[in-house]
Amino acid sequence: MVLHPSRWRSQSISSVGLLLSVLLGLMLSVGVPWPGGAVSVDDVPNPRQTYGGWISDSVDWLTPPHEAQLNDFLTTLEAETTIEMAVVTVANTQPSATPKDFTTTLFNQWGIGKVETNNGILMMVSQGDRRVEVEIGHGITEVMSNRDVQNIVDTAIIPAFKHEKYEQGIISGAIALSQAVAPEIAVPASLAELALWDANVNSELPSAVAPAQGQSTPESPALWLTEQGIREAKQEEQRQQRRAEKREAERQARTSRAAEDRYYRQQRQVRLTRYLGWVVIGSAIALLWYSYFHWRFDQGHQQVRVVPLSDRPQINPLEQAINEHHRATLRSLSTITIVGSSSSGSSSSGDYSGGSDFGGGSSGGDGGGGDW
Repeated sequence: MVLHPSRWRSQSISSVGLLLSVLLGLMLSVGVPWPGGAVSVDDVPNPRQTYGGWISDSVDWLTPPHEAQLNDFLTTLEAETTIEMAVVTVANTQPSATPKDFTTTLFNQWGIGKVETNNGILMMVSQGDRRVEVEIGHGITEVMSNRDVQNIVDTAIIPAFKHEKYEQGIISGAIALSQAVAPEIAVPASLAELALWDANVNSELPSAVAPAQGQSTPESPALWLTEQGIREAKQEEQRQQRRAEKREAERQARTSRAAEDRYYRQQRQVRLTRYLGWVVIGSAIALLWYSYFHWRFDQGHQQVRVVPLSDRPQINPLEQAINEHHRATLRSLSTITIVGSSSSGSSSSGDYSGGSDFGGGSSGGDGGGGDW
């Protein structure tokens, strides 16, 4: 039986797929990690339980002699200061949400540091994430702040990793961290020289940590890198402190201006209230004076008694006629006209004429008289 070439290729591909599936199942059943796959915290070997050391180099970035020297240095650090520092390298931290979560979980699961002082340090390097994380216990924060840790990562580890000097970056970071928390611990010269990318080529040093022009490279370059990082951290801390003081001064100035504004507003309100008070008092006084004078006027008006006609005394009609006659006589006398007489002067006559109250009528001689 001869198979068609296309059918032969499809059967070959199916056979290869089946073989790969079987191999994958076998690897998962015996617990063999998939190359470049996920690495959980439980998959990281604990160096204290494995061989009593401090380094778990899963990606083999440290050569055995250099790893042994760094282990001896970390053992001396723990013996003289009780500070425990672990160095871990992993392929990736994908099961965890972030490399920081992976590092924190690993730190707590291993219990790095003494229980009484919580003085542990964990430097974790993830190859796949291209990330460095440094976790410290609360006891370490008393002598090394988070800003100091970040400065060491930026100046002693990251520049070396960017140039693929992973071994030098790990050793330089471990020495820098140890010198930041325990500067009294002497660093072996052979280990300090490993912290440099090339002890004889200063041009490969990052500009942030390279010696200044005219300055010779110290006998222990790693110590110089640490001192440079600490110096820059202190300078940054001073700058932060100056900025904080400036912000505090500005805040106090704003508070002072706000207090002055409140004071002036209160003074204006007091003056306005006082002015309105005087206006109210003046208006009340004016109203009282007006009420008083109005009351006095009403009292004086009520004292004038008006006598009605019915209460007045009756006058005798005869007396009234006599009074009227006398008034008419007085009015007529005021209008008398004197007429001229003859020159012999033997006799004279006069005539009364003028306006009077009478109608000008005549009398026929009727009447009577009598002596007094």
